[in-house]
Amino acid sequence: IIRISVMVHISAFHKTGTHAIKNLFKKYSQLIGGFEFKLFYDWHLKLNDGIENTKTVICIRNPYETIVSAMRYHQKTTEAWCNKLGFLEPDLDHCRSKFNNKTYLETISNLPSVEEKIRFEMNNQSQRTINVMYKSVKDNNIHNNMLFIKLEDFWTERSRDHVVRQLCSHIDSLNEDILKQAIANLGRKKYNATNKDFSYTYKDLFNKKLYEEFDDLFPNDIFDVLGYQDK
Repeated sequence: IIRISVMVHISAFHKTGTHAIKNLFKKYSQLIGGFEFKLFYDWHLKLNDGIENTKTVICIRNPYETIVSAMRYHQKTTEAWCNKLGFLEPDLDHCRSKFNNKTYLETISNLPSVEEKIRFEMNNQSQRTINVMYKSVKDNNIHNNMLFIKLEDFWTERSRDHVVRQLCSHIDSLNEDILKQAIANLGRKKYNATNKDFSYTYKDLFNKKLYEEFDDLFPNDIFDVLGYQDK
């Protein structure tokens, strides 16, 4: 059997697992002695030409958890767009009006409650992220070469085995045993490898009003499309 080598592209959306998927493939490459892959931070903007000749793996995340993770992150990040007035919005007058002449980080950090911070995040950067993630999965892959994996599946030993099976089925040049070593190493470093279950943090932060506002903002089939249970 002759296997044709293809370029492997990996990516995620903002706060949906960029570091997790990057570290997995980096560790795999170290263990196997070299494996070529390319990381895209904004895959939906860049993976247009020649995509039919690639194998693409994209990490997604529960939309609720994406929002609360971004809400925390955007209060401490040093990323330029979050700390520079007008970086997110090219129209400075609009930006000054929308954010009261403050940066994104200043705006969200100065809100008086967690509820208001979640609401702000849900209506701004995370709304963009989630809509692009939804559209990407729904439109999926006209070349049948995209695999969407869930960040949550990195968090338990059982679901990590599922990630390995998904990846090996999608990219037949991967070595399953070495990939298991790589993902186990990742689990020990960042997550709890002995934890059989995990609980989302959004459940302690979202209230009825926020859930209702979420439903008004996003498509009604978003959880079906992304493969998550609502709430």
